[in-house]
Amino acid sequence: MIISTALLAAGGLKAAEVPYPAGYQDWRHLGSVTSHPQNRPDAPAGLIHHIYANEKAMEGLRTGTFPEGAMFVADWFLLKEKYPGSFDEGTRDRTDVMIKDARFGPTGGWGFDQFAKDSREIRNVGGKMPNQCFQCHTKVKGRDYVFTTLRP
Repeated sequence: MIISTALLAAGGLKAAEVPYPAGYQDWRHLGSVTSHPQNRPDAPAGLIHHIYANEKAMEGLRTGTFPEGAMFVADWFLLKEKYPGSFDEGTRDRTDVMIKDARFGPTGGWGFDQFAKDSREIRNVGGKMPNQCFQCHTKVKGRDYVFTTLRP
């Protein structure tokens, strides 16, 4: 992949580290999902996440085969009540990233990470728990571990 190869050569990325996807808000927005707060006192109204895909991920969604460098981002925000019955984005909770990269063979050829709040450096997953992400994604192994689909 061009981005990770360039960063590795420059010494800015560890051997099997998922890069922060700069500019992902300009990628294709695939949809948004709200979630119940599930024991989150800081999110009494729940959360919303917006899903983005880069062009290589879009190619994979269209063809069913995801090339090296395909990336998905789920940008999570706490919901806050705007006025009764209406909610708006609050503060960013995290940014989840999934990248197709052969370096991540043990997790189906996908790297997973989660960047805390607005940080581009603080990783909630890093090298510690990628299998936790992957275990959930095994539910969609037949779609190359990708939950997202294109709407008809």
